[in-house]
Amino acid sequence: MNFEWINKQGVKTESGIIVQFTGRFTAEYREGYKMIEIKFENGTMGNKHCIYFNRSDFNKWNIGDGILTIEEQEKRINIFKEAIIFQGLMPLDE
Repeated sequence: MNFEWINKQGVKTESGIIVQFTGRFTAEYREGYKMIEIKFENGTMGNKHCIYFNRSDFNKWNIGDGILTIEEQEKRINIFKEAIIFQGLMPLDE
């Protein structure tokens, strides 16, 4: 997937998916008007900065569209990880 920077804290894909750091320990995954808030912890592994996040944050949208299927969650987790790698960080999940 191709990403481009939208600002110092966020990137987007050509299809409009946005991954944006919104706070010291929060990020957003956005597709149009739908959003998933991801809580994370910062860390390091060797000399690489890491983002530790919980996969369960991806189980539903913020607006009551119901629970996402496992396949839908995995798709969004993978895009989130790619965006984090693009930003020069290492994503680690539980």
